[in-house]
Formats: sequence, structure tokens, C-alpha cells
Amino acid sequence: MVESALSHHGLIPEAVYEVASVTFARSRTFTTPIGAFSFTRVPAARPRAGVRAEKVNGGSWAFIASPERAIADLIYTRKEVTWEHDGAAFLTDSMRIERYDLDALSCDTLNEVGDSLRDRRTVDYLQGLLRELKQ
Repeated sequence: MVESALSHHGLIPEAVYEVASVTFARSRTFTTPIGAFSFTRVPAARPRAGVRAEKVNGGSWAFIASPERAIADLIYTRKEVTWEHDGAAFLTDSMRIERYDLDALSCDTLNEVGDSLRDRRTVDYLQGLLRELKQ
């Protein structure tokens, strides 16, 4: 669902056939002649934490989640995933994100994103990931 930003950053090898966005409004999905678009509600005190404006497709601009925010949004949408049960293996085995890509994540951005979110399970996962990355 929120894999489009992970794909944009080259973190996952699979093609993504839906442009997925997070929103602080209600979740919605649209199918149009140019593709499928989904908006998933992720409660956050600062909805733009870990999001940046980037040039895409020959000069257009779009707000795109940083790799750190994309991981947080992914964890939020996968309700069954917890740090205690899945750990980093969810990212490296299930999502096929390379370990060196995880090691390249910004701890500052992970902290910023974690501080902005209101979901305890997602924050706990990010804190576990931070501890593992600092080892």
C-alpha cells in the first residue's frame, strides 16, 4: 500500500502499481484512467515529518516520504507487524530491503518521524530499529 515511496527510493525490488499516499484526513482509494491512487490515514502530530518536496517526471513537484517515513508508514499500515515479533527481519526478509540500505537510514530522521507519530506500535518499532542500527 505505501510501498510507492520505498520503490521511488530504490529500497524494494518489486514494481508498484498504485501510487500510495498518507493523509491526516480519512482513507480513500481512487481508480482513474492514468492509474490507481490510495490515501491512507496515518495519525501524526506533524504530518509532514520525514516528507520532502522532490522534482519528479520532468519538472513536476511532489511531496514524497523519505525512506525513514516510508518505513514508518509501512509499519503503521501493517497492523500485524511489531518489533518484538518481527524485528528488522520484516524489512529485510519480507520486504527485501537490503541491510546496507537500512544502515544508511538517518537516525535523526527516524527520531523526527517517531516523535511525530501517535501510534505506539509504530513508534516502538522505530525505536527498536534505531537501537539495532546504532549497534
